[in-house]
Amino acid sequence: MPNTKSAERRVRNSARKQVRNRSVKTKLKTLEKNLRSLVEEGKKEEVTKALREMHSVLDKAAKGGVI
Repeated sequence: MPNTKSAERRVRNSARKQVRNRSVKTKLKTLEKNLRSLVEEGKKEEVTKALREMHSVLDKAAKGGVI
């Protein structure tokens, strides 16, 4: 249990950030899995679209400090 008011705030902030980080990381893993399956199937056009989306999500995750 937090002892000070600022510690209580930090607990709340950490919980909020944990939820956001978990959702972003899950999305990244899903996109990576989809990208790998498309590469194995040899679908070039769909791979380029998936790769573009993956880059976008990775950049946003890095910008937000998730990764």
